[in-house]
Amino acid sequence: MNFLNEEQVNKIEQDFQTPVYVYSEDKLNEAADAFLAFPSAFWHKVRYAMKANSNINILKIFNNKGIKIDCSSEYEAYRALNAWFKWSDIQISGQETPGNLSELVDMWVLIVATSLKQLREIVKLNKPWIENMS
Repeated sequence: MNFLNEEQVNKIEQDFQTPVYVYSEDKLNEAADAFLAFPSAFWHKVRYAMKANSNINILKIFNNKGIKIDCSSEYEAYRALNAWFKWSDIQISGQETPGNLSELVDMWVLIVATSLKQLREIVKLNKPWIENMS
């Protein structure tokens, strides 16, 4: 077992209904520290892909470490806000264009255009800082 002994597993099985998920805060912190210590000549930003697990407590651990967030939707972006992420630490890289795209752009959420259709929708917002690509 990775971080629990058999006695702890038996206790969890008795005390909780299954399925039950148990996470190690120490292991999450170790993984975060390893990513944050990765050498880079390009000033990379470590981002957690929230679709992997959107448990609010895990998000808070990564936020406290200074890890940014990658969301698939505006719904995940709002969940990240509930974990105290700043708008500027959130990026959305989903296949669907957020319904509130203009609002998210105004709040400085980074939008990763994953298609030409999305790129056109961003340009159509006609924000002063978006260069006209047509």
